[in-house]
Amino acid sequence: MALPDVTDIDLSSGFSGKIIVAMPHLADTPFEQAVCLICTHDDDHAFGVIFNKPMKGAKLADVLQEVGITSSETAGRAPIFFGGPVGVERGAVIHSLDKRWDETLAITPEIGLTATRAALEAIATGIDAPRHASLIMGHSGWSGGQLENEIKRNDWLSIDTKPELIFGDHADAWTSSLNHLGISDLTMFSGNEQPVPRPN
Repeated sequence: MALPDVTDIDLSSGFSGKIIVAMPHLADTPFEQAVCLICTHDDDHAFGVIFNKPMKGAKLADVLQEVGITSSETAGRAPIFFGGPVGVERGAVIHSLDKRWDETLAITPEIGLTATRAALEAIATGIDAPRHASLIMGHSGWSGGQLENEIKRNDWLSIDTKPELIFGDHADAWTSSLNHLGISDLTMFSGNEQPVPRPN
């Protein structure tokens, strides 16, 4: 497993630190019911990680064994999450910022992303580890202006980042995110081939 270089990206503009929520018409794509944290966004690109899609049959112990790290039994059973279709062989730890390393990318005051062996060892052993952490494999990337265009055509809706969505019940993250937008009746999308008006 390789770790991406995410430490030298400008966080000064755009949707950095926001959550974007996939609309139902993205079904049958890698972004179906995805909830994605935008880690960086500027004029040239955007970089984010989906955090609500556990990879079927994959456990943390599998990756840790591959890189020679021994985990506790509990940690080893933790799921691995599909972060997006780009670089799925590369991993990073998304975590609460009660713990950070020199290489940590601070996304919000409460959430960081670290792509180092030290972060993996911490979550494997629980020693000096962040309170909340998940291993994400792959990421989601957009070229300059692409994310803005996708949001304008209602592929995604955006909300403020809430740690409870990222580190809470992942099975409920998509519907919970829509509820934060005031959308509780998903039947409003049935048979609607046109993008729905954005509530935000």
